[in-house]
Formats: sequence, C-alpha cells, structure tokens
Amino acid sequence: MITALLVSVNYSDYLEVVLPYNTLQFDQIIVLTTESDKTCQDLCSKHSNVKCLVFPDEILKKNGLNFNRGALFNEGFKYLNETGYSDWLVMTDADT
Repeated sequence: MITALLVSVNYSDYLEVVLPYNTLQFDQIIVLTTESDKTCQDLCSKHSNVKCLVFPDEILKKNGLNFNRGALFNEGFKYLNETGYSDWLVMTDADT
C-alpha cells in the first residue's frame, strides 16, 4: 500500500484540482487540516480513499510559529503509528 500524507489549510482551491488525479496514484491519501477549514473537509469527503484528519486551529501556532506545518505532520505520524501503518509513505503538498 502507498499512502500520501499532506497538509492542506486554506489550499482547497489547489487541492480540488490535484486530488482527483492523486486518488488514482495512491491507495490512500491522508489530508491534515484544521477545524476552521470546512472547505477542505468537505472536499475530502467526496473521495473514498481520502481520509481527513482535523486538528484545532491553534496547532498552527505551536512553538510560536505563524504556520507550523511540521506540527500537523507530527500529528499525522502519530495517527499512522497508532494504526500500525507500516507500508510506503509519501509526503506531499496540497498543490502537488
């Protein structure tokens, strides 16, 4: 299995374009976003092999940063670890 892990916060316009193509390339796509990005959440729900993990908006300010993308990826890694995921993982972006 090949899973793509990506962060999308207020990038739904790009994600909407690339997600249909990427769903054909990966067995599973995990999108990491925040509670306030409802557009992203709605977009992800349209695809059967896309899972959207939603976190509090405050996570982006972790460690005093304005946009802590790494904090979202760390939460994604925690999720994968908790589920026992052990296959291939591709880290990508919402606009790739």
